[in-house]
Amino acid sequence: MARMLYLCGMKKVILFFATLLIIGALQSCSQNDSSCEAPINPNGSSELAQTMRTMMTYLNDEKQAILESKPKTEVPEGFDKILTATPTEGMEITENYPSYGKHFLSQLDQYKNCADDQRTEVFNALVSSCVNCHTSHCPGPIGAIEKNILNAEI
Repeated sequence: MARMLYLCGMKKVILFFATLLIIGALQSCSQNDSSCEAPINPNGSSELAQTMRTMMTYLNDEKQAILESKPKTEVPEGFDKILTATPTEGMEITENYPSYGKHFLSQLDQYKNCADDQRTEVFNALVSSCVNCHTSHCPGPIGAIEKNILNAEI
């Protein structure tokens, strides 16, 4: 009888410590532990990929500014690197890529200088220039980019 009580007590102790271990593991993942997160850069962090991530952050911020009727945000420096930056290993830059990059930079200039009543339309053209390029080169981020397109009523 004493042996059964001892085994029952041990099972409870083991269950208690197993529960603590699981809770500890879950809590560490919820505290921004990078080992628990999906990779931000699944294809690496080339100079071109980093530049485009900065561009994406700008588009996200600018979309939010438009939605909140706030002034245009400052364009980060270095977007012109898209014409010369080293791509991710294994990614091919085709002969059409420079024209897409130049078109984006042209759209960006138009956006920076557009009137407030044209802002949504010109911003959407800027976002579309990204989508058009990614249709030909590296289609992975198209869905995320398209989320920046604004409805015409704004």
